[in-house]
Amino acid sequence: MFFLSAEHRFIKVQISEDLVIELSNTVYPSGSFAEDLSLVAPLLDPTEPCYILARLDYKNDRDQFKWNILAYVPDRATVKKRMMYASTRSNLKSQLGDDYFVDEIFGSVPADFTQKGYESFIKHKEADVPLTREEDIIKEEREQGIFVGGSGMGGAYAHGIAFPVDDNVYSAMDSFFWRK
Repeated sequence: MFFLSAEHRFIKVQISEDLVIELSNTVYPSGSFAEDLSLVAPLLDPTEPCYILARLDYKNDRDQFKWNILAYVPDRATVKKRMMYASTRSNLKSQLGDDYFVDEIFGSVPADFTQKGYESFIKHKEADVPLTREEDIIKEEREQGIFVGGSGMGGAYAHGIAFPVDDNVYSAMDSFFWRK
């Protein structure tokens, strides 16, 4: 296995015929992360999936660079290869160290890994989750301070009134569940 190197901007890895994840190519930084994304497309083959480990411009609290995994799986790749890449991503990430990685970005065309594609990914990631009409109404009511109740909701609402249960009910239930 290889190690993440701070000197590289991109590390391309692929699954070999022996089912081993191997280093395929490396690219050194020439500008910012966003500017260097133009260097990814030449690494990609229209029929061969790969992972591109992409070093970001910032570090964690241990002074180590953070990384993204760019998972490139073209539509023209064989089903077998697409399945192999789908099933190995988690293993790759855990072997290299989960805490190094910020995002996993999936794409099937080189344009997904350009500066414009990355900006679209970030915009999508930061967007609010779409709500159903009912969820939208509840959200509006909460923002206006209107009491919102209902099943499964947090907050203050009547939970019901406890009535004692007659012993005959328990007997009937027992005979129902334990009938032979």
